[in-house]
Amino acid sequence: SHSYFHYDSKSNWSCRSLLDAAQRYKWAIHPDFRFLLEKAGIQPGVEDFPANNIILRYLESELREAFSANDESRLLISIKEIFKWGGTTNRNSETADALRAAPTLSIYLQLCHRAFGNTAALNLTTFDKSKLRSNAGFTKVYSLFFDNFIIYDSRVAAALGILITRFCIKNKIRTIPKNLELVWMGARHVDSHPDLRRNPSLRYKTNSGLCELAFPIKSSDRTHIKSNMYANWLLASAINDDPRPKLNVFITSYGGNALRALEAALFMIGYDLNRAVLQIEQRGFRRLLHNKDKNS
Repeated sequence: SHSYFHYDSKSNWSCRSLLDAAQRYKWAIHPDFRFLLEKAGIQPGVEDFPANNIILRYLESELREAFSANDESRLLISIKEIFKWGGTTNRNSETADALRAAPTLSIYLQLCHRAFGNTAALNLTTFDKSKLRSNAGFTKVYSLFFDNFIIYDSRVAAALGILITRFCIKNKIRTIPKNLELVWMGARHVDSHPDLRRNPSLRYKTNSGLCELAFPIKSSDRTHIKSNMYANWLLASAINDDPRPKLNVFITSYGGNALRALEAALFMIGYDLNRAVLQIEQRGFRRLLHNKDKNS
């Protein structure tokens, strides 16, 4: 189970499982997108996963069609609409304006495809050379432009981190394996809610030294895209490589939207880790200190 106090709604939020978290998903819908919900017959005020997924499907269609038509004006509008939905307009819209002029957004997205659009590979040389962007805003664009690409923001990163921490404790692993060393990011509104915790790291001093389950903080767009890609592979594998798909609750509940629903569940869980970290400290982590090391 997982719980926290949601500062904006001034209420407690909790879930019993990942599936329960997806079913309790909520994201405020910008007024500009409410016409889509009206067309779908959804009541005003509904802001759950199905409602937001209708908007994301629309934005995905607009983005891909604009790219196929090589329509730069429509492409810019589509990207800014995605920022609007995700609440990441600040600075990202200005970056999109600049990318359109250097040289075009279509070429930029082609470079993205070359660097990380193929989910089986990550070309950091192309990423660096082309000065590609990766942050909580642009990950939303990429998630709609490419298949099997999740939104990797501070909340999803926090949730994945705490799940990895629990995995390490369960398997008596004392340090985070390199391929699971995902970067974390601070909350965007940390100034108004300073108690929010998105850092899933745990550090303890023992008689034999420092015991760490530590995740690095995002230091650049390069570290963000690397973690985003690792997260893509991890979650896509959980959905697409399940040997018993009929027993996978996300597949049976959400079908072709299973990966997006799993991402939504992580988004809800990652709002605040304070109670989760306290629970781990009290129940699991201390026991790890007395067990023999296991190779990571």
